[in-house]
Amino acid sequence: MAQTARFLDVTGGRPAAMDLWPAIVIPKETIDAEVERLANLPRPANGRRRALIVHPRATRGNGLAPGIQVALDVLLAGERTVPYRQNSTQVNFVIRGSGHSVVGAKRFEERLFDVWNTPSMQPYWHGNDG
Repeated sequence: MAQTARFLDVTGGRPAAMDLWPAIVIPKETIDAEVERLANLPRPANGRRRALIVHPRATRGNGLAPGIQVALDVLLAGERTVPYRQNSTQVNFVIRGSGHSVVGAKRFEERLFDVWNTPSMQPYWHGNDG
């Protein structure tokens, strides 16, 4: 039997009070240590060594802020990820080395401190040439 959505009437209702999370600082040394930890792991089948950076207030989900997920990915020289697609837009940046990404059918070269956007629902993969 097919499931159907239901409607919840919230006419005249007020939005919930905003729950603002305090800003946190993630020191460079902490990030460097996690990069080293990930780099020492064996290459996984999908090529994605990944750690999520999670705010201490996150109790539902694994976000750095409500609705925002931040990940640290590590590829060793010569490695690449398998093609992947997700339903959220990404902002990517290089903090070490250089490489390339293929988004849709277009290849982009990247180097240290480059920043780019990967649109939602586009197949993509990353490679480390550095």
